[in-house]
Amino acid sequence: MQLPPSLPDPEPVPFPLAVVLVPVLTGAVLFALTRSPLTLALAALGPVAGIAGVLDGLRRRRKTRSRAVARRRQALSALREELEEEHQRRRAELLAASPPAADVLAGRAPGDRLVLGFGPVPSGIRLRPAEPEDEGITRDAAVLADCPITVPRTGPVGVAGPAPLTSAVRRAIEAQGRHPPVDEARAIEDLPPRCSVVLRLDGVGRAVLLTPDEAGGHLRPELVSRPAVAAADSRGPASLGELGLPAAGGSGLPARFATGPDGPLELDLVRDGPHAVVGGTTGSGKSELLVAWMTALARAHPPERLALLLVDFKGGTAFDPLAVLPHTAGVVTDLDPAALARLATGLRSELVRREQVLRDAGARSVEAAPGLPRLVVVVDEFAALLAAHPALAEVFTDAASRGRALGVHLVLCTQRPAGAMRDALLANCGLRIGLRMLATEDSRVLLGTADAALLPSGAPGRCVVSRQGEPPLPCRVVPASPGDLAGIRRGRRVEPVWLPPLPPLVRLADLPRRSPDELVLGLADQPERRRQAPAVWRPGEEGPLLVAGERGSGRSTLLAALAAQGDSVLVRGGADDGAEALWDSVISPPPGLLLVDDLDLALGGLGDEHRIELTERLAHALRSGRVRAAAAVQAPLAGWARPLASSFARTLGLRMPRDDHALLLGGPVPPAEAAPPPGAGWWRGDRVQVAWAPASPAAAVRPAVERIALREPLVVVSRMPGLPAADGITAVTPEDWRSRPELWPLAARVPLLLVGCAAADHRAITGRRELPPPLAPLPGRAWLVRPGTAAVRAVLRLDG
Repeated sequence: MQLPPSLPDPEPVPFPLAVVLVPVLTGAVLFALTRSPLTLALAALGPVAGIAGVLDGLRRRRKTRSRAVARRRQALSALREELEEEHQRRRAELLAASPPAADVLAGRAPGDRLVLGFGPVPSGIRLRPAEPEDEGITRDAAVLADCPITVPRTGPVGVAGPAPLTSAVRRAIEAQGRHPPVDEARAIEDLPPRCSVVLRLDGVGRAVLLTPDEAGGHLRPELVSRPAVAAADSRGPASLGELGLPAAGGSGLPARFATGPDGPLELDLVRDGPHAVVGGTTGSGKSELLVAWMTALARAHPPERLALLLVDFKGGTAFDPLAVLPHTAGVVTDLDPAALARLATGLRSELVRREQVLRDAGARSVEAAPGLPRLVVVVDEFAALLAAHPALAEVFTDAASRGRALGVHLVLCTQRPAGAMRDALLANCGLRIGLRMLATEDSRVLLGTADAALLPSGAPGRCVVSRQGEPPLPCRVVPASPGDLAGIRRGRRVEPVWLPPLPPLVRLADLPRRSPDELVLGLADQPERRRQAPAVWRPGEEGPLLVAGERGSGRSTLLAALAAQGDSVLVRGGADDGAEALWDSVISPPPGLLLVDDLDLALGGLGDEHRIELTERLAHALRSGRVRAAAAVQAPLAGWARPLASSFARTLGLRMPRDDHALLLGGPVPPAEAAPPPGAGWWRGDRVQVAWAPASPAAAVRPAVERIALREPLVVVSRMPGLPAADGITAVTPEDWRSRPELWPLAARVPLLLVGCAAADHRAITGRRELPPPLAPLPGRAWLVRPGTAAVRAVLRLDG
């Protein structure tokens, strides 16, 4: 392990003398030959080129230097990571050889030397700096921070400082076994002369170690509290079954899941709460405590009196043993974003529902409302939940303030109570449980004392309990065993707090239909009302329907479901003749329901004049009710489909950009789903999954096309060369027709066939202002204009 080499010295930039002299000499020679002053300008180019060469060399040197500096800094960063790993390995070796008192209390064997605290020790790693910036990493490499500071177990140890701190140090020394005599005093001069090692305490985390040769240093002393010793010395039951059950009767939620100095500890969430906070660092046993507590509650109270809602925001497996209980009304994890999104709505609706139940029963609290179980909401890693979903803070604060009367109780677990809990929320949590914490501040915020910060590491389940501001009590959690869960009385499962998210496939055959005028669109999710009901559309009452969504979002699926429910015809806007079929359907609306798939593609297949005309006609037909229609368009909306959106009375939005959602549906844009399935959409503010039908029986609209053969007298006005000649056929171009007035009388006697002509040609040839029907880009499409009649669509048969 060594530092990267120093940066190389910058190479000098040579002056390009030849580049300067050549133009100067050349200019001088030319001036001597021509005597033209202009040749002197050539001589001036020499110095300019020389200066430019020097500047370019300096630029390249700076760039090379910058790349070398970047490479060296990269190497230094990699070296720092390697040093950190090596430091962690060596620190772990020192801790294994000299375990502190907290680990000894947790069951580890003490080391050969006595641990007094933690501080820096030499690492044995020496690096030779190559650059001035290497001084910092060289110093850091040579020192291991926060390592055990040890002394021999031979002579007495003197501890000087405030009495509470010296007692905590003495307990730490005594906990390590085979300890030397310990003398305590307020000041160093009051210690007896026999003390070969002296520890001067300057504060909770500051001390100075003095040895006989006057060497020593600063360290953080190890402190052990009386609750920690009591918890370590307690020997309790191995399972919840050995603790017994609370006395029957009463309206609270008593449970036994821990032991204290006097035996089994009974905690009542109603009496001691009504809400609880559990604090503890990683590895302190938070999840085990929550599982043991909820198991003890389920053992003591049937589902008729208790329901559990479990929220696990740290991996999704902590509450697996509790999921099978009939008391469990729901399990939410951070691995299930859909369920997490429903949490706020579910809790709000549950509070409203409970208020209504109490109102209907004429009761002021849950005790007077029979059949309404108490709901315990448990959240593991509450701070992480709020960080990911800040809107939930208001929901939990509301539940905390109204929960006592409504029978809703919160058990909130977090690593840092000081930063995660609002004052309004913490004030309603009368029951506080502190497992081991890293910061004294967190312990004081939760319990009013530093006891939880003094609990030993490596002893999960050791905790301190405070009830309604009473003095903290040291306890030990008894873990739940499989036998404890197996022995819980089974019964009717409680109702879920919310229904599961909509399935990705909803079959039309599985959804009820109440009347012929109601067409089922799919299944609507209404979590605030705790129901999922068919989403219906009443064309006669509500007007036309627009279905908008991206490609593959389920537009065609919805139209197929509508087609399966009644008489309808279908226009496939994306087909070659889609524009023709749409035009004919608007001009002569069908008697049943008109379904238009890819309306935007059909409009896009028209020329400007036909598109404007058809848009106006369709908008009028939709608004007047002359046509009953449902049309599908692709989002984002094309320019020619956007003006029609306001003509549809109802809109079902599928997956689409947020701007289009706001434009078409109005109101707040719903939160984006990570990967919504096809058919996921919004209808009247509710999330909906559109229905699926196996096949669409709707008849496809076929545009009206008359077939013409070259056997009757015709005037063919064509821009397409190469039409075969035939008897009775007059073939001209549009320009020929306009320039030969002798041909015009033929229009009153024989049909005109306009092939490959535009709408402007139709007006010029026939003298009529009305638009002919649009023509699809298919072979042989033409307009047929018989004397005295409007133009119709025709196809020219060239096979005779």
